Amino acid sequence: MFRIGSLLALTSLLLVSACTKDTSPKACFEMSKSTVKVGDTIFFFNCSSNYSKWTWSLPGGGISATRHTQLVAPAAGNYSVKLLVGDVKFQDTNSVTRSFTVQ
Repeated sequence: MFRIGSLLALTSLLLVSACTKDTSPKACFEMSKSTVKVGDTIFFFNCSSNYSKWTWSLPGGGISATRHTQLVAPAAGNYSVKLLVGDVKFQDTNSVTRSFTVQ
């Protein structure tokens, strides 16, 4: 009888562990375009989940703290944008980087 009880307790514990929701930050953003001309505006839309704070790292060292951001395309070349999301203290973080081309 003890073995059956132990087996049921272990099975229940495994089932609860398997159903635990992952609440760590997940970084995600979409861009309005991935190829633009000099002077065009590119919009970046934050689609992240489970986060409290965020920061955008833009080309040329620019930083934005707005939820969604935009950028006027600089000189021709390839550029990257990074979104960092995290908990209130930025201790648990996640980031994503995407590139775009200016013609």
